[in-house]
Amino acid sequence: MLWTGTPAQEIQIAAYEQAHGISFPADYRTFLSTVNGGLPILREEPSRDGSVVARLFQLDAPSEDANLWSAQVRYAARIPPPLMPIGMSTSGNVLCIGLLGPSRGRVFSLDLALQGTAIEIAPTFREFLELSFTDLRETPPRHLRIVD
Repeated sequence: MLWTGTPAQEIQIAAYEQAHGISFPADYRTFLSTVNGGLPILREEPSRDGSVVARLFQLDAPSEDANLWSAQVRYAARIPPPLMPIGMSTSGNVLCIGLLGPSRGRVFSLDLALQGTAIEIAPTFREFLELSFTDLRETPPRHLRIVD
């Protein structure tokens, strides 16, 4: 997958986990340290590439709309534990990852307009990345990162 984000530093990831009293699922933590979210790079028209992701929040994004810290505050009262917001879908739903118990590591699409109805879209973050896009394995520009 191709993303516009830049890798988060271990100190940033650990600071977020400590501040929120959580631990990220391993595959999501790896994603943050490798890519740190951002916008997906689409090689085809969005309607044809199968993407469900508008953006994945970044630990260090300057914009509040793109920042994981800001998203946690913005959605805290609307997202049921043990879910945590990680991004936005192309349909305007909040993408969330489970942090505890049976939902840990699972990825959900949360429709805030339907009183927080969460639908599981992938059993792991890694599988979510694989399901969200068509295969974009061409050589990326140098400023992009690939997550396999």
